[in-house]
Amino acid sequence: AAPGRGARSKRSRATAAAAAAWHSLVPRPPSQSSPSSSCSSSDFPSSNKPSGTARPNGSGGGSRGKKSPGPAGAEVGMEAGVRRCTHCASEKTPQWRTGPLGPKTLCNACGVRFKSGRLMPEYRPAASPTFVLTQHSNSHRKVMELRRQKELLIIRGSHRDAAAAAAAAAAAAAAGSAAATGRPELMFRDYGVC
Repeated sequence: AAPGRGARSKRSRATAAAAAAWHSLVPRPPSQSSPSSSCSSSDFPSSNKPSGTARPNGSGGGSRGKKSPGPAGAEVGMEAGVRRCTHCASEKTPQWRTGPLGPKTLCNACGVRFKSGRLMPEYRPAASPTFVLTQHSNSHRKVMELRRQKELLIIRGSHRDAAAAAAAAAAAAAAGSAAATGRPELMFRDYGVC
């Protein structure tokens, strides 16, 4: 990269529309039920680093003491002073990353996926406390397979519903034709079977 410029990236940043779509998928903790507690980019302190300068590699974080004043848990992903990933609920990660709800809201694994546009509800790191083997995977191929299976179940379910509706319509038509012929429709209870 040229001096005074940041490293170029092949991937573009997530758009506002993608963040809004993601925002609707993230479950809300019960403490944030009021409409006034919704998140926006203005809720988070902006970084004051000048563009074009490299950050020194210090041990530990130059952001100490820059926390915004407020009660513990006011930040997204913070419950009772413990930071949690807003996607997988993981508490332990080597690095917190920016997500659709703002900075430091995703663990390292979910943040990397989000930045590359591959973070889906079926994705969970295996170390996540919410990982369920039958519902989640940390392999993109397996995630896509799980999504396909879920779509097939939905499609089959809608076909079953349509078949049941057709059968009900046929039964209603048969009952109507029985009434038209003057013969009563016989039920199982009429034969003493049930």
